[in-house]
Amino acid sequence: SAGGLLSFIANTAAIADTALVSINANVSGDLSITSADSITIDANVTATGSDPITITADTDGDGVGDVTIAGTSAATVSSVNGLIDIDGANITIGSGATGKVTTTGVGNIDLDAANAITVAASGEVNAGGAVNIGQENLPLAAPVTVDVNGSGIVQAVGNITVDGGTVTVQIAANVTSTSGNIDLQSRTSDIVLSGNVTAIGHTVTLNSAAQILDSTNGTTDISARTLNATAVTGIGTATGDNALDTNVDFITASVTGIGPIYILEKDGVTLTSVTTADGLINVETNGNTIATNVVASGAARNVTITADTGDITVGTVTAAGDTATLTASAGSILDDALNTTKITASTVTLSATGDIGRSGTTNDIDTAAAILNASSTAAGDIYITEDDAVTLNSVTTASGSITVKSARAAAGDMTVTTVTAGGDNADVTLQTLNGGGA
Repeated sequence: SAGGLLSFIANTAAIADTALVSINANVSGDLSITSADSITIDANVTATGSDPITITADTDGDGVGDVTIAGTSAATVSSVNGLIDIDGANITIGSGATGKVTTTGVGNIDLDAANAITVAASGEVNAGGAVNIGQENLPLAAPVTVDVNGSGIVQAVGNITVDGGTVTVQIAANVTSTSGNIDLQSRTSDIVLSGNVTAIGHTVTLNSAAQILDSTNGTTDISARTLNATAVTGIGTATGDNALDTNVDFITASVTGIGPIYILEKDGVTLTSVTTADGLINVETNGNTIATNVVASGAARNVTITADTGDITVGTVTAAGDTATLTASAGSILDDALNTTKITASTVTLSATGDIGRSGTTNDIDTAAAILNASSTAAGDIYITEDDAVTLNSVTTASGSITVKSARAAAGDMTVTTVTAGGDNADVTLQTLNGGGA
């Protein structure tokens, strides 16, 4: 033990040599372990004070020099309030045995590598402060890969920030902040989320130079108050197993290049802003859903919003020249009470078990469509006001009245194919406003 600086310097003879550290070092001051080549720690290293633990391999910068925590024997590198800083060409936590890097007070943990950082299935990174992975060399470079293997743990009381070329959270792995935000960024390739990313009451931010992928269904991968997700070529690749699983209150998601957005939300959610530059949007939820701003750009790029339970409240939903389909499987489709926000598409299809819009000049569903389909399948009325000319291809209720107005913003004809109001005392009212508003 030591009250000041305790330094171990491994003078390895050859480039491929490894310094094997099998000590139980317990210090109340700075602790430094360095090597020009690789370092493997196979016993506990502990700092009891607020001073840092620094473990640095590849000090000669030749690209050969890894840090392994628990190569063959269980090992824990721990501090109370001090920083733990680990640097090397590659870093592996829990390689061949249980390996942990922890701070039990307010200390931060920094992991920085030139090539790859791996938290193995038997590995754990757990900070009383923040965790920063792949940060030191930014903005010049980031690790090629950051991988949290199945059952691996990255946890912090504070923020967790990860930068890599590819960032992967495998099935059964957990990245958790108990009181902070989580920021995952892949600078050259994908973010792959098959495990859990959790920041209850806080924000998860995903930023990918390629895709944000998810291959699991039935388990929630992202749990937070707010999700901010940006990708160049897609968020999710299909419905079901390949949609991005979420359990959040607010979603902002954007695909800036060519690619779709597929999201599967566990509960209700507010779609604050969900947009594509050239791709379809498909969102499935299981609770009250507010579509504040959902815009799919590009040719043959549809918008589909499905609430398996609860109501859908519509603000701006746009699939210009294409199809917008909204389904409230066990609820109503309601308007946000603003006539300036609307559903814009060549074909608009609305289906609900309850109401589709409600009576009143600001409670009806506002549309800008060429073809309109609307169906209330149980007990509910339909109130829709269209901007200009429209064809009512199929507008039906099982038990409720129908009121459709057209040409609110510009004169145009209403063409009626099928309009049927079911139930007793159910009325049909069709009106063209000739560009006169209301």
